[in-house]
Amino acid sequence: MMIRVALREILVLLIGCVLAWVVSLAVGDAGRNFGALAASILVPIAFCLGRAAMVRPPMPQWSAARRVGYQVAVGIALVMLLVFEMGTPMLLGVADVPVAAWGVLAVIGIAYATLFCVAHHFGFSGGRSQAMTTL
Repeated sequence: MMIRVALREILVLLIGCVLAWVVSLAVGDAGRNFGALAASILVPIAFCLGRAAMVRPPMPQWSAARRVGYQVAVGIALVMLLVFEMGTPMLLGVADVPVAAWGVLAVIGIAYATLFCVAHHFGFSGGRSQAMTTL
């Protein structure tokens, strides 16, 4: 089940990367153009808000610790997604980006997927049928 969640979140990252790439191509270099810079900031925010709207709230029958763990993991994961989605067009618009910068972005993406798996474990480790329809 965790593999399915991880693959789904990696797909979310890939969709965000493609969206950031298309916006970067459409509006130009974010380092030289204010409109491109604004687009490279506003599009990831809209993407992350859309992803946050799809997250199911914690169930009332869960224990308090389980609800808190779920909310904290989802919250941190969404912040990681925002940083990842904002960093992608910034790095795409700059020439001669060091490999370490792309490595940091990859670590942030992996942290996002891992935190969503942790949230899934906190929230839906009890029942398979419920887990299939949520998050």
